[in-house]
Amino acid sequence: MTGKYLSIRNFFYYVFCLFFIISCDSLPSTPKIAKIPITQKGEMSTVVLALVNRQSTIFDGENIHTFPDGLVFYFIIYPVNTNISPTIKQYQNFTIDKEPYWKSTPGSYNSHTVIYNERTFIEHEPEAFSIINIRKNTKAFVQKTIICGPSLPSEGIVHYQLFFGYGKTLEEFNFIFNLKDAL
Repeated sequence: MTGKYLSIRNFFYYVFCLFFIISCDSLPSTPKIAKIPITQKGEMSTVVLALVNRQSTIFDGENIHTFPDGLVFYFIIYPVNTNISPTIKQYQNFTIDKEPYWKSTPGSYNSHTVIYNERTFIEHEPEAFSIINIRKNTKAFVQKTIICGPSLPSEGIVHYQLFFGYGKTLEEFNFIFNLKDAL
């Protein structure tokens, strides 16, 4: 009787272990919170979130718009094919602890994005260029996105989805970091 008991017990143990492994494998993975700079590799580009700082103003080429708070993101994009022009998704936003930044900003939210080649980045953004490390002897674009609105908390998990590509094809890159690490 003891031999059968152990066999049945072992059977249920193995079934339980198998069920546990399968159920754990199907759980959604927790996104990795990284320190800046963060690198993501896609099919058409490798993108580096190189720098994030607080910024409460947006200069749209003619006027300066001031807000209570905001963030400026600098992305370095290394294209796989260096002979094509970049394309971006115009709408820009981020979340803090899964809440969209724009959600609490009716009428007081704005964003501005500009893409530089390396030469124009050096000319227009010398302070940022002195901080950001761009690989030597490679073609690179720099996307600067400013998103301004209400006051930001001192910490929280930020998720920024960058949509960048070439022609009519965009790739999605997800950057997740702690707000206190960026400021």
